[in-house]
Amino acid sequence: MVYTKGKSLANTWLVLYVLKRDDGVQRFGFSINRKCGKAVIRNKAKRHLRELCRCKIVEIQCGFDAVYVARSRIQKASWQELSVAMDDLLRRSRLLNKEIKGSTDAQDD
Repeated sequence: MVYTKGKSLANTWLVLYVLKRDDGVQRFGFSINRKCGKAVIRNKAKRHLRELCRCKIVEIQCGFDAVYVARSRIQKASWQELSVAMDDLLRRSRLLNKEIKGSTDAQDD
């Protein structure tokens, strides 16, 4: 349902599909194709994406289903590149909490 009715955004490493929910629950999914490499590489990439999402969960609004689809070049991405890619997609999809965005901007000064 997220693929068919949701909004999609993409960058170099990831594609994000987002669909608004009515019950206020956050749900995340991760999909990595066989083109990305063998099982060990795919599982490592999925673990990295899960951990990045877990670290950012406080910053993300409730009430959305989100599915991250890894592009084939993800096997060459570093941890920092994946973090920047995930932040970029969350920002562009407007899933970040406004209070959190404002407080982190004030700390940067």
